[in-house]
Amino acid sequence: MDFAKQYRAKNGNLQFKPSDAWLTDVIESDNSTGFCLACGETVDGVEPDAQGYTCPHCHALKVYGAEELYNRGLYFDADHAEDIARGRFA
Repeated sequence: MDFAKQYRAKNGNLQFKPSDAWLTDVIESDNSTGFCLACGETVDGVEPDAQGYTCPHCHALKVYGAEELYNRGLYFDADHAEDIARGRFA
């Protein structure tokens, strides 16, 4: 799962967020693919502005549309992911 990274949310729970590259691809192409913050799986047939849909994989109410994730800043910079993981900020 190179397009998603796990992180600790403000509430202390571990979640996933997609890469900016993946979001851009989805937004520019079909734009009906969502992403589950709880398990990191993609979900088809999701509106771009979806919020809190039920995930068919883990059943959490954590599926968001690509545009909604982008607008909320819930993504990571794929170009700098390795630097950030090692504590280097380019």
